Amino acid sequence: MNLAQKTIINQGKSAHDVLRLLFEKSAQRQGDIAKYLHITKSASNQHFKKLKDEGYIKTVKKQLNKHGRPSIFWDICADGNYFMGILINLEVISLTLIDFSGKKIKECSFSLKDKTDQEEFLKKFDKSIYKISSFVYLSSGRILQGFIGIPGTIKSDGTIINVPYLPALNGLNLEKEIEARFGLNFYADGKQYIGMQAEKEYLRTDSTTLILEWGNGVGGNIVCNYQILNWASVSTKHNRGLWNIGHIPIVKGGNPCYCGRNGCLEAYVSGAALLKAHPEWRCNDLHQLIGRAVTGDKVYLEPIGEAAKTLAKSLYWLFELFGIDSMILEGAFIPVFPFVEDSFRSGLEVMWSHKKASEFEINISDHSVEKIKMGSALVARHFYFNSEKMRKSRGVYHSPYFVKGSEDDASI
Repeated sequence: MNLAQKTIINQGKSAHDVLRLLFEKSAQRQGDIAKYLHITKSASNQHFKKLKDEGYIKTVKKQLNKHGRPSIFWDICADGNYFMGILINLEVISLTLIDFSGKKIKECSFSLKDKTDQEEFLKKFDKSIYKISSFVYLSSGRILQGFIGIPGTIKSDGTIINVPYLPALNGLNLEKEIEARFGLNFYADGKQYIGMQAEKEYLRTDSTTLILEWGNGVGGNIVCNYQILNWASVSTKHNRGLWNIGHIPIVKGGNPCYCGRNGCLEAYVSGAALLKAHPEWRCNDLHQLIGRAVTGDKVYLEPIGEAAKTLAKSLYWLFELFGIDSMILEGAFIPVFPFVEDSFRSGLEVMWSHKKASEFEINISDHSVEKIKMGSALVARHFYFNSEKMRKSRGVYHSPYFVKGSEDDASI
């Protein structure tokens, strides 16, 4: 079933620029937009007519003063223009549909019995997209853009290389799958953008913030002035992504890591590493470990506290290099962090004064499922207006570790 929209406002064109400005600045007069874009009245008439005819914008009246006549303003038409976010987690894969205003319209989710079964994943994935896309199609709407948050390594062309805890995804290019089956535009990348969209309440223009995810793995990204700090993609033999902090070696020749190297930070402080290092705990998974730790049992809290201290010590250089003055903690260890926060701060004291370490701002995300699911859909909307910039940061390193003998670009 091909559910592709019949009309597309192409990115990089003036009509798309008009739409972007209306989204960023809300309702505006046509003449003001034309002046801002340096286009003629005739050209702006064509763009506004096209956008109106195709249901992207609508006219609204706005009173400028008490005595003058209302001016005609243009604004985004939220109805029928949708964005879909797909959030892939170990336990549940969630699909969320929002409109231009950010209002949630519809959602669905599914889980896998076998995390290695690609056929099961594709069958349920296809069924879920069909369910939401059919709703959009039958309501005469359109999905302008979709985003897929991948919890692992992805090539610059969108092919998934390594999702260590959900191997059913390995080798898939979900962008191409969705385009071929449904004719829809989707973009797949790591989950770093979701954190930025979901945690905006903690972000400030005058702050440089590390969004740190600590769970089965370790990852993060740095946000400054609502922008993720990264580099444009170029061919290189070494890892270059700021979100790749979990694979910084901290012990020469140390514990093996799934990335193919030894001694990585993630191989010592991640949930998977702790479970592997303590088989005597007899925990089935990280969720069970966290449940036991929050009871205050030192058997679990002391090793987690040491991991928190190691995490802070290992990231000290990052804080200094980028001038990080606040941190947002995400991930499975959120419930237990209050028990080990002092250990984390003591790790900072290796190089900082006690006063500086104790005053460092740490915000613990509520990490609600709804917030993160909405974040994935908001990234789809963000990509619709910033596709070129976001594409440049996918596949930012050239690594042979994830695919033996490969020379493909990849990113975490």
